[in-house]
Amino acid sequence: MVGIHVDTYAAQTGVSRFGEHFFFNYNKRERDAQDIEFALQFDYLVWEVSPAIERLAPHFTTLFLVDGFNRLTLGPNFVPTFTFQPKVAVLRRVGFTLARDANK
Repeated sequence: MVGIHVDTYAAQTGVSRFGEHFFFNYNKRERDAQDIEFALQFDYLVWEVSPAIERLAPHFTTLFLVDGFNRLTLGPNFVPTFTFQPKVAVLRRVGFTLARDANK
């Protein structure tokens, strides 16, 4: 079973629990962002982009970032411009491999 922690921000934005009980074990317990020991219990983290992620760098690799809405600005003639920035990060614990990855 693959352990995944979904933090509060990611859960509120609609992260799916697809495959739970078959392949994945999701945990949405609130956590202290400073608690590296808590994070190390999981194979993957789906966390809000924050300085806490930088502290995990020795233990987790960032697989990808998910952009989200940042702000709306009005340009000339009041034409709206939407800006986006990374909001959620998906991280994998260093040294963790899926069984299918190990066969490569």
